Order: sequence, then C-alpha cells, then structure tokens
Amino acid sequence: MSDQKETRQMSQYPAPPPDTRPGGGRFAGIAALYALLGPLLGAIGAVALLVLIAFVTELGVAQDGSIGAALWPGFLITLAAGLPLAYGFGLVSGIAVGLAVALHDRRRGGISWRVALGAAFVLWAVMSALAALVIPDESFLTWLILLLLVHVLAAGGCTWLARRVFATWVPP
Repeated sequence: MSDQKETRQMSQYPAPPPDTRPGGGRFAGIAALYALLGPLLGAIGAVALLVLIAFVTELGVAQDGSIGAALWPGFLITLAAGLPLAYGFGLVSGIAVGLAVALHDRRRGGISWRVALGAAFVLWAVMSALAALVIPDESFLTWLILLLLVHVLAAGGCTWLARRVFATWVPP
C-alpha cells in the first residue's frame, strides 16, 4: 500500500525531461539575483579595498595603533554612503551580467562561471573606458584595479549563489 502512495506522490510532480528548457521564472530569477546582489557585493569589495588602502597608508604614519579601532565603523559608514553610488553605477553591469548568464542557462542549461566572468570582464572594459574620461591620470590605475575587483567579485559571488539556489529549484 505504501508503494502505491509513493508512486502516486512521485508521479504527481514529475521531473521535467532532460531536454526541457527552463521556464521564464528561472530566467527572471537569475537575472534579478545578479541585478539586486551584484552592486551590493561590488560595493562591499570596493569599500573593503579602500579601507585596506587607508589602513596600510595609516599604518606607516600612526605609531599608537589607533587606526585599528576605526576600521569597522569606517567600513560601515563608507558602505552606507557608497551604496547609492554602487547601485547607480553597478545596476547596469548587474543587469547585463545577469541577462548573459540567464540567456546561457536558457539555451544551454546551466549557470556558467565562464559566461559570468566573461561578461563581467567586458563590462569592466567598458566602465574603464568611461572612467578614463573623468578620472585623473594620477589615480586611474587605482580605479582600474578597483573596477576589476568589484566586477569579478560581484560576478563570482552571484554565480556562486545562483548555482546553489537554482541547482535544485526550477521555477516554472
């Protein structure tokens, strides 16, 4: 009797055949994950790098070790102040990388590290070209490194999370 009940429960929600394309809900979920979390992860990476630069700079100057006490509050304040900028500039990159990954997933059936990091690298190049128009030459190298870090961190973090969330959950 219990075998019949198990069979009925299993057949009630059959797994899609392997050649079935994912639905629009999965596509939208992947794109939304990158759009919403990408700028946040990028902001965390950017602020962490800026705080690290400030710490290393002050480490050579400050003799009393007082810089360590200001790191955590400085990180949080800078992150809170930088979030609007992160979403203002990073939303375009987040949406673009999310769409690239979601399109690849829809066509080939998988969330690809290569596609995510490749799209992030292309968007880094575009953002770097735009930054070259407004960033002074003295600090341009720092900005290039910062932009590369935030694009790779955001794409990598979102891909890691998307592969876990969408590995078992296939929305219609």
